[in-house]
Amino acid sequence: MVGFLNSIYKNIGLQVKRVAIWAFVLETVAAIVVGIYMIYHEGSSTMTGLITLICGPVGALLSFWLMFAFGELVEKMCNNEKNTRQILELLEKNERSK
Repeated sequence: MVGFLNSIYKNIGLQVKRVAIWAFVLETVAAIVVGIYMIYHEGSSTMTGLITLICGPVGALLSFWLMFAFGELVEKMCNNEKNTRQILELLEKNERSK
C-alpha cells in the first residue's frame, strides 16, 4: 500500500502543472465553442456570446495561472524537503563519526 501511495505522489507538482495545462486548453476551447454557438444560433444573445468569447479564455487563463502556481509551490516544497532530509543525514553522519 505504501509503494502505491509513493507512486501516486511522485512528482505531484509536475502532475498538477500538467492538469493545469489540459484544463486551460479545455476551458478555452469550450468557451470559444459556446461563444460562437451563442452568437450564430441564438440571435438575441449575440452580446452574451461575445462576452463569453472574450471572458471565457480570460477566466481560463486566470485559473490556469493559479493552478500552475500551486504546482510550482508543491514542487519547490518537495525539493526543499528532500534537500533538508539530505542535510540532516549528513549532519547525523558527521555526529556519528566524531
